[in-house]
Parts: sequence; structure tokens; C-alpha cells
Amino acid sequence: MVIPKSAKILLFTPLAAMTGVLLFGQTVAPNPVEVKLTGIVLTSHRICSDTKKQEETCRDRDSDWALASGRTTYLLFGDKSTLERFVRQRVIVSGLLQQGPVEINGLQMIRREIAIRSIECGELSEQEIEATVKQLKAFPWHGQPMEECNRGCWNDFAFTDAMIEILQAGRAAQSALLRHLSDESIEDQIVMLLGGVGDENAIQPIVETLTDGDDAVLDVKSKRLNMVGRAALRNLTVVGAGSCEFLNHNTPRTCWSKWWLDHKNTFKEDVVGFRRISEYPNYGIYYEFEGASLR
Repeated sequence: MVIPKSAKILLFTPLAAMTGVLLFGQTVAPNPVEVKLTGIVLTSHRICSDTKKQEETCRDRDSDWALASGRTTYLLFGDKSTLERFVRQRVIVSGLLQQGPVEINGLQMIRREIAIRSIECGELSEQEIEATVKQLKAFPWHGQPMEECNRGCWNDFAFTDAMIEILQAGRAAQSALLRHLSDESIEDQIVMLLGGVGDENAIQPIVETLTDGDDAVLDVKSKRLNMVGRAALRNLTVVGAGSCEFLNHNTPRTCWSKWWLDHKNTFKEDVVGFRRISEYPNYGIYYEFEGASLR
């Protein structure tokens, strides 16, 4: 699928993105500059500083942390204990930025890294989040997840700038999104965003947007909401996707309703592990946060 240039999130082989400088003998450009950026802190699935880089997934990786700021991602270098406190949170980072070209599989790319001087909480206010949610109406979303998507597959999500900003607002955006879920003009965007920033409180509202039977096949809007809702639930529940996705493809509402009824008393989002779909920008899985961008 082709992603419109105006809305494309740049994707590439994760390991190469992490290790481009080391693999190709490139050096980072001199003359670092002072920067101050807002974004959300990502971490890898395995912290290589804990394993002393003995595992295969840690080879040639020189940072366990990254900052997703808008559509650009930066490797972060700083105090580990401090970075751990801000994982998955929106922050304000100040530090020295170095960037330079690398060649990865014949592609010219840019590697960016920040040596942190300071990092602090940068959560948006309720009013700021509300204003951004309202922008969703002005910029329709034409992207979509794949019908079948296992861990690590790539999707034509094509998030708009407003969607990116809300995703990078993190958990603080959930309340505002739930208030707007009944707005049919942006319902698909709200559901998709809840799959990225939501917790267990978002599961039942998302399930209620799903449809079984003929409507799920014949009605264009219902079909799209099913596709989006199932992707959101796969990402949000991590462990809940299996039976509902592959054994009950035509009855997603019934299946997910039963799954939630069986698990709602014990399910806690913050203990189920890393999200399944890595393209939700604020939830990296494994070591698949971006260390470089296509030039």
C-alpha cells in the first residue's frame, strides 16, 4: 500500500536503524547543537545495559532509549534511572543534538541522537488535548490497519498530525477521547487512538463500536470500524487477540465481548507487556523504535 507523502510515517528495518552508524562505519556529524524538544519516551523490549549486550538482539545497539517527537525519532543518551521514570510519558528534553548521514541497505538516512542535559514531565493540559481532538474533524484520516496483522507487521496507518500529537500526549488523552467516542464523524480516529493511549477502561467502549453479521460485511462504515477496532484491541490487550482474530473473524463484537467478560476482573494494561503493533508511535515493541529517518 502506498502512504501519501503528506501523512507518511517513515518506516524501515528497525535493527538497521539502530545500528547504522556502526554497521557502515559512518561518523556522526560534528558541531552538536542545543535543542529543546517535546515528545514521548520509548524504550526497547530488552534493556541492553542490563544484559551487558550479551544477547543477540543487543549487538551493535548503543542506546536503549528514544524520543518520538512528531514524526521524528531521536536516540537518547542519559541517566538510566531517570529515563526509566519517564517511559511512555510525554516529556520536555533539553540537550545536545548530533545528527549525520548513514547509508543503510543503499538508502541515505539520517541518524539523530541527543545527549540529555535535562528531562521533565511535559504533559498537555486537558484544554490542550481537547483542542487537538477537535482538530480531528478538520483533517480526515484515510489510513487503515491491515485485516490480519501479527506482531511486528507493517500497516498503512498514515496518521494525521493531530493523531500523532494525541498519541504522543499519552495516557492523559484517554478521558477526552472517550468523551468524543459518540461523534460519528471521527469515531474511527477515536477508536484507533484509544488503542494507542488507552488502558483497561477503554476496552468495553471500543468493543461496543464493533458489529457482527451482515452489517460487518456489507456496511462500509461498520466494516471500517471493525477493522480499526480490532487493531486497537489487539494493541491494547496484547494477550487477547488470538481466538477473537482467527477463530471468530465474522463475529468480532460477540467474541471480544466474551473475552472481556472473562478477563475484566483481572486485566490490567500496565502488566500485560509491550503492545503488539509497533506503529503506534508511543509504544515501541522489542527494539523497534526508530533511530534514523529516511532522508
